[in-house]
Amino acid sequence: MRSQKRNRETLVQHGPYNAIISDAAPMTMGNRRSVDTTRSENLAEQVIYLARTILKPHGNLVVKIYQGEADG
Repeated sequence: MRSQKRNRETLVQHGPYNAIISDAAPMTMGNRRSVDTTRSENLAEQVIYLARTILKPHGNLVVKIYQGEADG
């Protein structure tokens, strides 16, 4: 948790940014797709929250989300 705070502080210090591209991926469970998808969505939400702080007005944000197989 301490390193996450330090990373966030570093990003804020060097910003604001014209664009952010997030290729972050959570650790996956493999056979529990709903868990993997939920973790990916939560991570994407964190990126969006951070982008609101460090992205320039009218800046661009690209976020990857893991999508599991469709049910049925």
